[in-house]
Amino acid sequence: MMKKTILILFLTSTVLNSQNKKLIKETIYKQAINNIDEIALENGFKGNETICLKAFFKTDSKGNVIEINIPEKSQIFESELKSFIREIPKLDPSEYLNKGTIMKYGLKMCFKLATKSERKRILKKGEKIGIRFKWFYIKEYFPVKIIEIEDIKKNEFSKIESIPVTENCKNFINEDEIRKCVISDITRHINRKFDSDLASELGLPAGLQKIIITFYISKKGEIVNIASKGSREELREEGVRVMNTFPNFHKGGEIDGNLVDVKYTIPITFRVE
Repeated sequence: MMKKTILILFLTSTVLNSQNKKLIKETIYKQAINNIDEIALENGFKGNETICLKAFFKTDSKGNVIEINIPEKSQIFESELKSFIREIPKLDPSEYLNKGTIMKYGLKMCFKLATKSERKRILKKGEKIGIRFKWFYIKEYFPVKIIEIEDIKKNEFSKIESIPVTENCKNFINEDEIRKCVISDITRHINRKFDSDLASELGLPAGLQKIIITFYISKKGEIVNIASKGSREELREEGVRVMNTFPNFHKGGEIDGNLVDVKYTIPITFRVE
């Protein structure tokens, strides 16, 4: 079967250093897979086979894990995955409280099961089977910051004369150059951060898929009020997640010399092959 990939075709219009991600990774890496290995064998997996699992969890305003969700394809290992996540100590909520109180994390991991000889030796001695990761990936779904927006039709990014300026574009003087630079900044960020494996994971049919992301650049230069439209929830959520990691702008947009909240709309079309 041909692997499906997402290609971003058309795009018209301060990532944090997360100590929480580091703590989550360290905790999961310390776990043993004795029970996962046993469950895998019972369900037809073979020794030394690579297995890939996913899990999601949320933390509250105190950094405590409050909700764990295991997708259907990983549910035969649900009890073990939940056990791993419950070992994660209290996280630092200061990394996300500036936007909202509930943080979401997504875990994607691929690792090898024990070989037959390893299993016999380890189990005979009663030792733990360490995880041999092929890769381990953590997504952070930061809360979307919501503010009250004044409804002004002329504060669309495409119409406003003095647009918000990103850090990379602050040294440009010409307004056209600034506009091109800012659009390029946003485009590169989305191309770099969007999870292109989603097409394969969701089993999307070949052809075009489209989502539309809207957000505001506040007077303070923050990305706020992010929303998305599209046929698949997972694509909509990924679009919001990616835009929510965009660094704050160097300065906000202006109308007649006054700072305003500026609306930005991003139609993204995907070709699934």
